[in-house]
Amino acid sequence: MTTHSTLDLFADSFVQETTRLSSGVFVVRYVTQDTNFESGRGQKFLIREGDRIAIYPPALHKDPEIFEDPLVSVKVTDVVSGMKKY
Repeated sequence: MTTHSTLDLFADSFVQETTRLSSGVFVVRYVTQDTNFESGRGQKFLIREGDRIAIYPPALHKDPEIFEDPLVSVKVTDVVSGMKKY
């Protein structure tokens, strides 16, 4: 039996996963205060108030360190059974 909450979970997960696999826009933000940033490789940067930064979410969405198999959509059965929730 499919419940309303199961359908909501499926619909939400479907939209989230479709967006993860197909989005391709940059997110641009202005820095509101001076910020020291250290990269994963230990490089240090000062990002100044008023600077603009851009993030490209698909670079994260297709990272195998974050997603087990980043180019494959989560199966509907996983979503409906509650194994995966986004």
